[in-house]
Amino acid sequence: MAKNIFIAGKKLPEVSSFADGFVLGENNVIVADPDDSKQEIPSGIKTVSWNRGSGVSARSAVIQSEAIMGFADDFILYFDSAYFASELKDFSIENCSECCDILISSYQFLALEILNRIKQRRSKSRVIFILKSQPDIKDVVLSPNLRNIASEPSNPFVAAGEAAFATFAENFAVLSGEEENLSVLLISGDNQNEVMMKDSSLASWLLDYIKASDELKNKPSVKNSVNWVKAGAKAPGGFSLFK
Repeated sequence: MAKNIFIAGKKLPEVSSFADGFVLGENNVIVADPDDSKQEIPSGIKTVSWNRGSGVSARSAVIQSEAIMGFADDFILYFDSAYFASELKDFSIENCSECCDILISSYQFLALEILNRIKQRRSKSRVIFILKSQPDIKDVVLSPNLRNIASEPSNPFVAAGEAAFATFAENFAVLSGEEENLSVLLISGDNQNEVMMKDSSLASWLLDYIKASDELKNKPSVKNSVNWVKAGAKAPGGFSLFK
């Protein structure tokens, strides 16, 4: 059965291979696009406009996506540290506010609007936080061999954003235990993780993982919800998802 998938975090075209993985699984896919669809949109993917620094825009993106494909079964919020490190290189006071919007506020605005909409609609849905981490400049100074893992380590803005994303996701998962219609899934890994090396393989694994989770039908306990699942992990029930 086709699922409605909402994806936010990376912009087009960088998110294309990840989103396309869900399209290939015959799902309906919408990407929240900070560039307002100025890039070429791959076949099967729809977009909604998203100003990452605006709570009003976050609300609009969620409601627009619902009008296009119906209420999302899964909302995916994807933080890719290596991607942001390559996008946000200028560590300066002039860029501080923008980086906070992109790396921190944007995810929190969206998560809160998704939560509010689930409460209003009383529709079951899941929020999936994906954290693709990498070493920051402090890590590389302490362990120079990490330079082989991260050719462009995270600057202080990106490192702070990664930490904020992780902490927010964990505590959001705790609050989800109070909501009958909301479940939360936390996924983590880095560029050394076999599944996370390519967004296409991450999407393929995640599709299988959430399918297995859906078949269990029981909402995870709060304690289980706050645990990060390593990309590539076995499905709930113990069956391997590696192909």
